[in-house]
Amino acid sequence: MKKIAALFIAFFLLASPAFAGGLAGMKAVLKAYIEGRYHWSKVRIEDLAMEGGQPGGLPESVSLIEGPPGKTVFALRFEGGRQATATATVTAFETVVKSTHLLKANSVVGPGDVSAMPVEVSRLPSEGFFKKDSQVVGKILTCSVGAGVTILATMVSKAPLVGRGHRVTIMVDTPGFRITTPGELVASARVGGYAKVMNTSSRKMLSGILVDENTVRIQDGMGEDGGERGYRP
Repeated sequence: MKKIAALFIAFFLLASPAFAGGLAGMKAVLKAYIEGRYHWSKVRIEDLAMEGGQPGGLPESVSLIEGPPGKTVFALRFEGGRQATATATVTAFETVVKSTHLLKANSVVGPGDVSAMPVEVSRLPSEGFFKKDSQVVGKILTCSVGAGVTILATMVSKAPLVGRGHRVTIMVDTPGFRITTPGELVASARVGGYAKVMNTSSRKMLSGILVDENTVRIQDGMGEDGGERGYRP
């Protein structure tokens, strides 16, 4: 249905004088066809050539003979049953998640550790890659990863869940020194994720990041109530 919708939109636009006819109009139709069929994040159509010259008007239907990506051959059917062949170079891109710097095994992936960026589909791994940062952030690396490496499903595992009531060390880093105090999780949390914790000495409720199974790091401004700041455990 998406393919049909994309072609319908292309035909609607191309019916206006501003878009009618020529190789530019044909490129738009073929681009809409490829985007509707493959759902890649970006598609380019270049070096378009028509076998025997371009028939008048735009095709009623498009199908593939060869490709994409790379050299792609299209079969075109026009009004009245006329048929033609078009050849073009199709370059397609897909968004994948890559590491932004060296990441060590057993570390939790943070928001700044990965970034989604476009990659030519001909260079993509066959399977197991991610398209959004959110699919990777919070997971634990099963191996060390260099900078600019595509993150695969085999490289990460789900962060462990630490249960409510688990005893932890509350840690606050400030310029020049570190404060630690005993605490207890008031709700289950995953390593690398947001955690609610109670200072067992003061009974104050705080919020922070569960950096490992036994440590919660409190960040400035993450106190549980509006008047309590997170860096004062």
